[in-house]
Amino acid sequence: MKAPFHEQVTQFDCVPTTFLNAYSYLFDRKAIPAEVVLKTYLYSLDAKGGTTTLAVKMLANWLSEFRHKSFGLTTEFNEGKQVHLRSGSPIAQCLERSGVALIKVTDQGSKTDKPFFHYILGLSIEDGCINCFDPHPRTTKSNKLGQYEFMPQKGCQSPNLRIACAWMDARFKGGQFQFGPLMDRECLLLESA
Repeated sequence: MKAPFHEQVTQFDCVPTTFLNAYSYLFDRKAIPAEVVLKTYLYSLDAKGGTTTLAVKMLANWLSEFRHKSFGLTTEFNEGKQVHLRSGSPIAQCLERSGVALIKVTDQGSKTDKPFFHYILGLSIEDGCINCFDPHPRTTKSNKLGQYEFMPQKGCQSPNLRIACAWMDARFKGGQFQFGPLMDRECLLLESA
């Protein structure tokens, strides 16, 4: 039995929440060892205001080494120029193989030139859009035509956000749900081993 996706409980726990949702998507509940959940929380939330890139990389490394019964993951951390949605991208290839992508995107919250970042879970790509689960509970779900739209969930593990690949990949101009400036782009790909 698969566990349903869940939302973050604070403004700061999008990374561990997205990791847990990824495990839930890839494995049955009974196959997820308690040690994996424990390590996820031990590695994440390592900085005031959230989780650092170093913590994501360290957890990814630990996950790639850890094996328990039917639980095993392959991980691939991508950053900078590697993070895009053009044809043949590592993200697209992973999603085509039924993996998931933990994607760092820009979010509302900063009115300065420096973007505010947030993690979401990429699930599939179709019709020029990436279907994702955004763990942030939003009181206002305003859609931006041609850029992104919030969707009602149709099941316990269905996407709640659809983002145009061209928008997500576009040169950053302060918009929400984009990869952001090249130097800030990062994504962790997870697949069951």
